[in-house]
Amino acid sequence: MLNELINTDIIVDTPYDYQYIGKLIRFDDEYVELETADVHDTKESSATKEQYAMEASRDFIKANRKKVLIKQSTILSISKLEDIIIF
Repeated sequence: MLNELINTDIIVDTPYDYQYIGKLIRFDDEYVELETADVHDTKESSATKEQYAMEASRDFIKANRKKVLIKQSTILSISKLEDIIIF
């Protein structure tokens, strides 16, 4: 399934305070790698994860990392950025 998302902007949700937004460039059994990524810590923002996802979908990715690796065991969900519904 992840093969279909290569070179696509995605949002990765975790059970922690972190949310990742960026272009999926590769993955293996242990990690997902994003480039031009935004690592968003909800503790440092007044926006909820949902609000931040809608903002990123509407505007653009505010990259703060060239690349980031995310351990697959920490991932709750992955969505295409373009699939975020703004309400």
